[in-house]
Amino acid sequence: RGQVTLSSERGATKVRDTARVEQGAKVGTSAADGRAGLDLDNGAWVLIGRGGEAQLEAAAGKLSKGRAWVDASSAEETTVETSHGSVSASGATFSVSLTGNETSVYCGSGEVTFRAGSAGGRLQQGEQIVLTGSGEPEPEPVNENQNHDSTWD
Repeated sequence: RGQVTLSSERGATKVRDTARVEQGAKVGTSAADGRAGLDLDNGAWVLIGRGGEAQLEAAAGKLSKGRAWVDASSAEETTVETSHGSVSASGATFSVSLTGNETSVYCGSGEVTFRAGSAGGRLQQGEQIVLTGSGEPEPEPVNENQNHDSTWD
């Protein structure tokens, strides 16, 4: 939906319908109206939100801008990396959002593991964490009055 661009060694292409994404290709979405729904080879489904950018592999992605929702509920392990750490899951759903100097992670269902530098841990359904690349992040429950990435516009 909206403007989506695929970039690889062969150049950039605007996607209007369905397209096969090569290993290592970058997917970018416009800030105004772009969203990209992607089926990874491992069975996970990934939604890249407006103004997002990610480089994709068969069972992983590196999110460099924006946010992503990952449905790995029927998939093998799926990993999303950012400059602040990584998040992995199988049999779970989660969101990853890059804002400023941090990465916010929300576990929508199941259990998610995270790594940030030498620190790591697990998130369970309804918990969130903020990764900054330093310090030891602590999972916290999501307050129902709080705005978090489980609610997308």
